[in-house]
Formats: sequence, C-alpha cells, structure tokens
Amino acid sequence: MRCNDYLSVLACELKDIDQLYESGFINYIRVAIVSASYFVRSQCCAEMRKGVSYVVDVKLCETGYIQETQCECAAGVCPTAHCKHVQSSTFLTT
Repeated sequence: MRCNDYLSVLACELKDIDQLYESGFINYIRVAIVSASYFVRSQCCAEMRKGVSYVVDVKLCETGYIQETQCECAAGVCPTAHCKHVQSSTFLTT
C-alpha cells in the first residue's frame, strides 16, 4: 500500500510539515536503509497531553509501500497502526 493510500484511512488533513516541526510536534526523525527497506523512527508529542511523546516506527520498501507501522500510543500498538502520530511521521518521509 502506497503512503497516500495508507494515510487516506484516517480521512483527515495534515498541517504543513514545516509547521509541525517548528511548533515542536515532531521532535526528531531518523531514517536507516537496510537492504531494500527503509526504517523510519520519529518522536511526536501528544496533542492532548503536555509533556507526553510517542516513538513511531515505520517500515517502507524501496518503492515507497508501507510494510509495517507502530506507535507507543494506545491506538498505535500493532503492526498496522493508523494513529495520527504514524500519519505525521509517514508524511515526513514522502
């Protein structure tokens, strides 16, 4: 599944990515390439709770298809998480 298709499940709009970073919503993003896979790790702040942040992991194949995602938040604890933290982190990589 391509990034746009994967994120369309959430049916919401993202803020401008520069705005997410500048406002401190995204703390960091790291990318590692192993064989034909891209591994993305980022840390996003919780919108509703001050001082809480979640680590997000995304695995993409070389063609940009999402293979796995997970987040530390309650909605993201599975290999196919669709929470807004995964959405923000995936959008950063596209």
